[in-house]
Amino acid sequence: MEPPVSLAAEDIRNEKVKVLRCVRPASFGTTIVGQYEGYRKEKDVPPESVTPTFAVAVLCVQNQRWSGVPFFLKCGKGLNERKAEIRVQFRPSETFLFEHTLPNELVVRIQPNEAVYQKMMTKVPFYG
Repeated sequence: MEPPVSLAAEDIRNEKVKVLRCVRPASFGTTIVGQYEGYRKEKDVPPESVTPTFAVAVLCVQNQRWSGVPFFLKCGKGLNERKAEIRVQFRPSETFLFEHTLPNELVVRIQPNEAVYQKMMTKVPFYG
């Protein structure tokens, strides 16, 4: 969001609303849904059920500040972990010194065990 005119609750809310209005709605081309294996064998679930139990959607904010920055929303049922977190993946460097590197990330874990940490791809030095 852009800086509000003041720190008054209404001014902050107005800036948040402006950003939300710039979010392009999710579409079938940017959304994946699925169903975990064994869901149809659960109690009270019809064997022919096609109800999704997992979804990933990519949202884009159509304004100058967030142009080209994808926001990934993931949620699911029956996953290995129960967690809520925000992950900011940084763009890869223009120069690729190493192959098969993971992106650097800033992670804000909301639950469980609240935390803020940064994951950085580093090279382990070779002695010898």
